[in-house]
Amino acid sequence: LPQLELEPGLVETLGWLKGRGVRLAVHTNRGNGMWDLLDRFGLRAAFDPVMTAETVAPKPSPEGVRRILEYWNLPPASVGFIGDSATDAAAARGGEVPLLAYGNPRLEAAVHIDSFPRLREALERMPGVGR
Repeated sequence: LPQLELEPGLVETLGWLKGRGVRLAVHTNRGNGMWDLLDRFGLRAAFDPVMTAETVAPKPSPEGVRRILEYWNLPPASVGFIGDSATDAAAARGGEVPLLAYGNPRLEAAVHIDSFPRLREALERMPGVGR
């Protein structure tokens, strides 16, 4: 935990999204230590819900994706899953949610992202998010 650093632009992008009413959740294979991580970076309030390996089957199971969709009462096509691994891709696919691959061009994805500032630039051009 002490060696972890946030990706550049993450906090700004999360704040920008929250300011536009975009819902944010976490689906992680971490256990209860995820809360310490969110607290360390002051991000606990940014995400609701948070699905950990303590609350749902770990990825690649899509259970966390499905529970988030149920919690938000949204269809899969209306959300995106940002992930960087094959297990993320499998969970997104199993939940029928488009994958936005972060920093991993080898993943089959709807979109490939190489930084959070670039993600924000792309989202700013989308009706309903940026405009």
